[in-house]
Amino acid sequence: MKKHFSFLIFCFFSFSLLAQTERVFFVYDNLYNTFDYQDSDSYNISFLDSKYNIRVSPRLYLNAAVNDSSASFFALYGFKTSLQFSERLLANLQVDEISGNYNSVINEFVDSLAVIPTYGVEETRLLYNIEYKFSKYISLDLGKSSNFLGKGYRSLLLSNSSSPYNHLRLSTKFGRFKYYNLYANLVDLQDPLAEKKKHASIHFIDISILDNLHFGVYEAVVWLSSDPEYNRGFDFNYLNPIIFFRPVEFSLNSPDNVLMGAYLNYDLNRVELYSQFMIDDMNVSNHANQNQDGVGGFFQHKYAVQLGVKIKTDMINILAEYNQVQPYSYGHKIPDQNYSHDNQALAHPLGANFKELVLITNYFKEKWKINTKLSLVKVGLDSLDTHYGQNIFDNDWNASNDGAYRSYGNKNGQGVLTNLITFNSEISYSLKNFDFFVSLYYRKKHSDLLNQNEVWYSVGLRTFPFSAFPDY
Repeated sequence: MKKHFSFLIFCFFSFSLLAQTERVFFVYDNLYNTFDYQDSDSYNISFLDSKYNIRVSPRLYLNAAVNDSSASFFALYGFKTSLQFSERLLANLQVDEISGNYNSVINEFVDSLAVIPTYGVEETRLLYNIEYKFSKYISLDLGKSSNFLGKGYRSLLLSNSSSPYNHLRLSTKFGRFKYYNLYANLVDLQDPLAEKKKHASIHFIDISILDNLHFGVYEAVVWLSSDPEYNRGFDFNYLNPIIFFRPVEFSLNSPDNVLMGAYLNYDLNRVELYSQFMIDDMNVSNHANQNQDGVGGFFQHKYAVQLGVKIKTDMINILAEYNQVQPYSYGHKIPDQNYSHDNQALAHPLGANFKELVLITNYFKEKWKINTKLSLVKVGLDSLDTHYGQNIFDNDWNASNDGAYRSYGNKNGQGVLTNLITFNSEISYSLKNFDFFVSLYYRKKHSDLLNQNEVWYSVGLRTFPFSAFPDY
């Protein structure tokens, strides 16, 4: 099928490391989570005059890969441009397209999603946004792109795992406080014959307790635009800018998918500690630690935890990150109202019911870079006619262990416990206008039901950081 030959920007989790350290909540202009890499000036063409500044960057990625039984070729091409009208007004535009034939790991993933991850249903993608600063305290961002919240390699609150979406974001800064309001139009594609619109209202406040100590509080509400009985549209009640006002109002019996969370970051110059915590649909009136038989593990105890550290030196950067997401997190009793867009998670791409350890190193000297990334995962998958909490697109009321409000005894990794190992190793050399690279990719997926191993060897050219292989 054609979609099998049009995938791959899904693998934005390449060897590039981490979010840019000076930002916490920001719009992605290239959909990559970068650490040390910045666009080189040699890749840009600038036009300067007294009125405005135009900057153009080509986007090219070519990759040829082989394993012991097959070969693949992938190409991504396009451009990115920025137009600075004034100190207050900036416009960004990015257009890119993908083509080629890809490895079996990617084809398998496209089959399961029925979309091209981070692209949607088309091979060509258009991203844009307009930034306007009303003052040094208030700014607006309007466009179509992805957002990322946090300092880690992954985000358990909001990541760039999905395809772009229309959004409006207001940023307010006063003293040691930064406050963000994000409103987004999302799409549910679980039924290919009935595309459903949904909306999200997200608030985040970042508090600079000390110059190097930041604490943040987050909320997100997702709701369907309409159902068979009611055409709701955008609920203007959620335009209320006060954080936690609506979630508290609905906390006893929320009709929508409500998520709350927190963030803590401590920067010690060359060492940075960061963390996230998320709770989902904490319906207090129906929560119980144990049932009448003394069994705990109620299925609606849905939460996620992230702990990480980044170490920077003159020649090497290191990241170690732990992520844990409990069963059924990000899902909902109304599956169309889950925390996703275009069949892709808005938080961690694995969904839920897993534990993950990510280890990344990035060595650089002059024009050489050596990157390695190891991901170790234990995830509980479903077997036939079961729902143990990994699939965020299933109905929570179908929870195994007796279903809605009777499902106890749940634990992380339940279901078909599967070990997933991915390892990337890459050597690159920077030339005048592009990087030349060679890489090795290894993926092992093992459980009582399957045992899969993949090893790929690649060579290619690129003008921006990217990898042709997923790390999950």
